[in-house]
Amino acid sequence: ITRRLNAKGTSLGLTVQYSEEQGNNKAFSLSSTTYYQLQNVKGNDSILYRNQYQESPNRNRTIKLGLILTQILRKNLRAQLSYIFKLDNQSRDRNTYVLSPVIDGEEHTPTGNFPKGYEVEYTDSLSNKSRSHTMAHRVSLNLNYTDKTWEITTGLSVTPKRQTLDQKTGWTQADTLRYSVNYHPTLTILWRKRKTWVQLSYEGNTQQPGLAELLTLTDNSDPLNIIRGNPDLKSSYTQKVRLEVRDTKTGLSGDVNWTSMLNNVTRAVIYDSQTGGLESRPVNVNGNWNIKAAMRYQKRINHYFNLSARTGTSFIQSVSLVNDGQRERSVTHNRLYNAGLRVGYQPKWGGFDLSGDCRFRHSTNLLRETNNYIRDYSFGLTAYAVFPGNIRLKSETTHTFRNGTNINRSEDNEVVWNLHLSWSFLKYKKAELSVYWADILSQKKSYSRNVTSHGLSERYTQQIGSCFIVSFKYRFNRQL
Repeated sequence: ITRRLNAKGTSLGLTVQYSEEQGNNKAFSLSSTTYYQLQNVKGNDSILYRNQYQESPNRNRTIKLGLILTQILRKNLRAQLSYIFKLDNQSRDRNTYVLSPVIDGEEHTPTGNFPKGYEVEYTDSLSNKSRSHTMAHRVSLNLNYTDKTWEITTGLSVTPKRQTLDQKTGWTQADTLRYSVNYHPTLTILWRKRKTWVQLSYEGNTQQPGLAELLTLTDNSDPLNIIRGNPDLKSSYTQKVRLEVRDTKTGLSGDVNWTSMLNNVTRAVIYDSQTGGLESRPVNVNGNWNIKAAMRYQKRINHYFNLSARTGTSFIQSVSLVNDGQRERSVTHNRLYNAGLRVGYQPKWGGFDLSGDCRFRHSTNLLRETNNYIRDYSFGLTAYAVFPGNIRLKSETTHTFRNGTNINRSEDNEVVWNLHLSWSFLKYKKAELSVYWADILSQKKSYSRNVTSHGLSERYTQQIGSCFIVSFKYRFNRQL
């Protein structure tokens, strides 16, 4: 609700917000962990069997009240003062049931089929409960100056917080209370003249570590990934600088982004040579930063041809700690380059687009002196045509292949072909009948690779394959 107070533009606004979220995650797991360097009483390798069911209900409730006062100081200068009160309550549980004692000797149990009376096998040592309460007061002051050439906006937000957490992990229970203050400064300077404008912006943000990370509780629900807390964590500060230039006359635009993190929270890792597992705890570390740059070009020729090109590069440095007793800094450098070109032709009867993209990523780890790279290439052709009777046909074909470290080129190549046919009919073309045939050749794959200071990982997601969809649409709105 906003109320204008005078003819100059002074106004007072009131905001009220309430939100509530509830969820429940259920998971069944059957696992065995072999410890090759730990012997059992018979002198054989130790094996830990776990047959578990976990139920994790959660609930979040947020209430927010705010007042915003806007005051016109001069013709081109405006000030805005705001106050926001926020109340946040969260509850998160993880109830673990060990099913092995009630399976009656069965080796496997189908997912979702649990034996009777499994509720009595609730296990405290593998469960946890968390209750948190946050009360925050946010005060912000923003100034805005605008004329024909310049637009300058600056502001500062200060947020005092009171947070409480009562958490039980395993058999250990702890609660904590924290008072903190977060700062959020901003500055944006925009210069424009005719069809050219330049914008420079700065943004900073203070972040507090999570209360659960400050507690000295130990989560050993995963025997190969034991998680501990750290009460000595400090607040972190992230700052971003962005420079953007655009010239609509030539069709050129570009931007440069720089981000730096002070006291960034990462996890210090201790490797256990006997079990093969690891223990980790949150710590503060400096040295995380990145810089990104991009340039784009777009041009329209003779109302029929459209040409666009882009290129970009980035450098990312990420730091973590391994072998915490020795405090070894594991520094990973990621260098990325990308380029793309697109040519389009749009006559009255339809059109087509030709596109080409290439991406190169090179990652190195200074501690282990390892490096790997990956190259992705893709070429696409999109064609569409409009036939008499309001019939529209569209074809999309993309050829993708990649190569690099530990990549089998023959397995990763793919040709994805999609076809879409639609027919619009009735008055004002309100009805539409369409058929969409996706991945006709059934070659679509999904790969994602990630390189961190702990190693290289690649995820493969199975795709549905060739399929088609028949749909009918009808618009009830009236033409004006």
